[in-house]
Amino acid sequence: MKLMTTRTLPRFLFVLMLAGLAACSRVQPVMTVHQQLPATTTLSDEQLREPLIRALTRAKWTLEEEEANRILARIDFRQHSASITIDYAGGRYDIRYRDSHDLDYADGKIHKRYNALVKKLNRVILQEVRIAQNLTGSLQ
Repeated sequence: MKLMTTRTLPRFLFVLMLAGLAACSRVQPVMTVHQQLPATTTLSDEQLREPLIRALTRAKWTLEEEEANRILARIDFRQHSASITIDYAGGRYDIRYRDSHDLDYADGKIHKRYNALVKKLNRVILQEVRIAQNLTGSLQ
């Protein structure tokens, strides 16, 4: 029994090639993070601010401006840069795209490196929130 015929093999290779090209795409939809903190987290908005700032520093982002429940940050690498807004309140935070330079932003899509930086920042924020929660819990 033949698994592939001479007619299906070229079709299979064509589909495989298209899937490979799609996986290698350098642009992706811009990632926006809407993160609800675990229900066990009891940090106030002011207490949440500290882990957010520590995470930005650890992930190499620069704090540009700070407002009530809002942080504006930027990261520069090679000749590229990206700017984000972090809004936080009520046990949640959002990371939203603001601007970029040389990251191919167009029509809601951006270079995949931006999304990788935002994913990393989100992971670091969650780590810092856990640390802050443990410290706050041990002080009570």
